[in-house]
Amino acid sequence: MRKNVLHKYSLVKTITLVILRILYYDLTGDATITNDVISKEIEERLKMILMLEDPSIIVDMRINNGFKGTKFDCFWSELDAYFNEHKVPIRKGVTTSTGVRNKKSIVLQDADLIMYDHNFTKLSLTPSVIFFCEVPKSIKELFYSRKVFVSFKDTTFQSSNGIRHATEFFKVIFLHYQPSVPPIFCLYTNRGPDHQITYRSVQIFLICLFLKKDFNMLIALRIAPHQSWNNPAKRIILILNLALQGVALVHKTMLEDMEILFSKANTLKEICRAAKKSSQLTGELQKYITTIQEFLRKRTEQLVLHDEPFSCYDLAGESEISLFFEVSKFI
Repeated sequence: MRKNVLHKYSLVKTITLVILRILYYDLTGDATITNDVISKEIEERLKMILMLEDPSIIVDMRINNGFKGTKFDCFWSELDAYFNEHKVPIRKGVTTSTGVRNKKSIVLQDADLIMYDHNFTKLSLTPSVIFFCEVPKSIKELFYSRKVFVSFKDTTFQSSNGIRHATEFFKVIFLHYQPSVPPIFCLYTNRGPDHQITYRSVQIFLICLFLKKDFNMLIALRIAPHQSWNNPAKRIILILNLALQGVALVHKTMLEDMEILFSKANTLKEICRAAKKSSQLTGELQKYITTIQEFLRKRTEQLVLHDEPFSCYDLAGESEISLFFEVSKFI
């Protein structure tokens, strides 16, 4: 009996409570039946697996993790072209592709390449989408029937964080729902660190939003892992790609001493460090980036969803963020 038990259970890699229970039944001859239907089915399947002693009847799905083959490359390339979460790159002196479709640049042998690849840039803009959905009264109606608001944040000086999102969302709520804001609000976000509702920092910002408007109820939800395509606001990115399609961006040349200082900073941290030391560099970069933001804003406002044009909202300044966060003193 000992030999049979050791041989049978030596095939099991991980011992779980269900397997231990079956082991107990084997050793004691206990014929007790589990009351739970699901547990009963699992135990019967495990007994069959152990009795057959055939490891080939079990497929470990983890073998697909880190798949290195090329079988699905064509599919992933096409999918990435439509579900493209990206930053809008900006480069000095040369026009740079927005990278909406990440294709290699092909030019004639005697021609000049006038639009450069988007991978070699220091500055970029991050698009943010706020989509107000209207719950349909009929199953035949769509959720995609309300207003879309878009902004392009400067990655260097307008960092994307929870308090900035809450401040801007507060502004957009009043802009969209004036003069009457609904008493109950449901917020559906992705799982990024700026929106992760399990983070204490984000929870504090949501409480500030609740107190600032004095909602009767504020419901915050997050999408399930790997299900960002289910977020209606994420799907708006597909339409936003139309505004960025075929766009090449370039910022003007700064003063010579500022260009020398900027050329020595290669990473985002180095650029921020250099900007702290030189207020003139900060002003020069912000001036040229603002021009590009305005250009993208005009293109975005030409987009339409169900006869409702897109709108771009003003980004929150440091004074607005500080004023919004003052309500946290009452928590």
